[in-house]
Amino acid sequence: MTRAQHDAIIKLLPDLHATMAEEISGPVQDSIFRQLGLTGKQGGGDEHVLMAHAILYALYGFRPGRQTVAEGYAQRHAEAAQGELREYLSAIGGVRFSIHRALDPLPGQESQQVRLFDELDEPNEYVVWFDLLAELHKEKSVEGLLCAGYVVPIFGGHLHVSTLLTCSEEMLAEAVARKGALGRKASAQSELVKFVTRRALHEEMVLRDRAAERDE
Repeated sequence: MTRAQHDAIIKLLPDLHATMAEEISGPVQDSIFRQLGLTGKQGGGDEHVLMAHAILYALYGFRPGRQTVAEGYAQRHAEAAQGELREYLSAIGGVRFSIHRALDPLPGQESQQVRLFDELDEPNEYVVWFDLLAELHKEKSVEGLLCAGYVVPIFGGHLHVSTLLTCSEEMLAEAVARKGALGRKASAQSELVKFVTRRALHEEMVLRDRAAERDE
């Protein structure tokens, strides 16, 4: 995947996600917020982070039936779409969610290609255009960083759908253990996505709160 292809898709995603999200009913939204432990949270300046990841889970991770909201939308609209939008909609069926470890350090630029290793579905490895996660992480080494998110195979490469959520080693260990316990149940992937998203959101908010305290 070229940088131009990457940028073209990233540019169209906000409007696409907003359009897809219109198909999520109020009761389903409430259910998703309960599943992710976000009910009653007052996120203040970080509220957009909580909402953004709740929407991504609602589109790509929540599977109340045989397909996700994103898969259903793509099935109905891919054929009529053009250019990068059509390519992306056609690739949605291959979306994967996992915890990844950054193998290569990033230089000082705001974005760069980097290799990510899939810690839950070994031995998958991806080369992606990796945008720095947040101000919080600018001073720490990216090599070895654990991050959860959705990967889409497209244009002969891979794309991360959104800003990633950082994870701790403890959370990775819990996720690996939970995956082993779930085994090959039909609902295993959905349960794992929900668990990792919920825990990663909690850890992200804790990190942001600590950073805010240090800045005061």
